[in-house]
Amino acid sequence: CCSQDDEAGEGRACRNIGVIYCDLKESKKAIEFLLRGRDIAKKLQDRKAEGKALLSLGVAYQQQGSSERATHCYEEAIAMCQETGNIKGEGVACENLAVLLTAMGNFKLAIHLHEKALTIAQSCGDNTGFEVAQGNLEQTYGQQRRFTEALDKSKRRV
Repeated sequence: CCSQDDEAGEGRACRNIGVIYCDLKESKKAIEFLLRGRDIAKKLQDRKAEGKALLSLGVAYQQQGSSERATHCYEEAIAMCQETGNIKGEGVACENLAVLLTAMGNFKLAIHLHEKALTIAQSCGDNTGFEVAQGNLEQTYGQQRRFTEALDKSKRRV
């Protein structure tokens, strides 16, 4: 039927379309394309592409309000990113899961994941990722009314 390159290209296209639907907040369509992209990556045994699809699926499920599915996708994405050496992807997945856990009230694990995302962002020179993780960590402390710690984290950025 199709060459492996054609299938890999189709998988990338599906993931890209899924991300666009996420950006448009059309999570149902996003999930449809991202699942297709993930399935192609699985078939081709492309763990890095599968990890990217899972990360985006986490976002789509989170938009849909499906916290359990989003958590599962983020956890799988973290594991696959570690396995394939996708350090930046691991940091993004940690940060996304931390934000979700904060919303769910699991502050202890959220803080741990924010800190991990900060360390990863710093290690790979991802300034944007670092700033996002730092800001979200401050908000997590603030939501717990731990304002001194939030202020301390903010002062470190100045």
